[in-house]
Amino acid sequence: MMKILFILVLVSGVSVCNAFAPPRIIIKPLSLHMSRELSEEDTKLFERFGVAPEKVAPDVDLNEVLQWMGTYEDLIDKVDRDNKPFDRQQAQDEVDKLLLNRETLDKYIQFEKDKPRNAQEMLDAERATLQEPGTILTYVFWVLLFPVISYLQKTDFFDGLLGGGGGGDSLIQ
Repeated sequence: MMKILFILVLVSGVSVCNAFAPPRIIIKPLSLHMSRELSEEDTKLFERFGVAPEKVAPDVDLNEVLQWMGTYEDLIDKVDRDNKPFDRQQAQDEVDKLLLNRETLDKYIQFEKDKPRNAQEMLDAERATLQEPGTILTYVFWVLLFPVISYLQKTDFFDGLLGGGGGGDSLIQ
């Protein structure tokens, strides 16, 4: 009887441990270098960009990459310029990684589309925000409110309003 009880406890312990184990996921390696059938127009586009088709993720709109980011060499120059400790080879490796990641590439293109093209546009947008009546009234409200609150605190105005006060005659010493 003790052996059966021991075996039941052992089996239940193993099953409880397996219940909390992470699931086993089998990952099948995918080939990054998928063969593509390119039209003549696509071939010219890759030549203009300056990179082989297998170095770019599938479904990347190379026209947008060229329009918003420039050619392959432009990208390498930009990464090299933005990251001083990188040498030319490291910058090229980073650009190669970027081109193979479609989601990151799409987000970078969207960032380029959304950012203002020049500093004057940014200044005009800031000035327009500061000239809105709501913004001006908010600033006036806070600039006038702080000295009033400070004065009322110094004159003990809030002591009677908030009840209780500062403890007054306390029996605790």
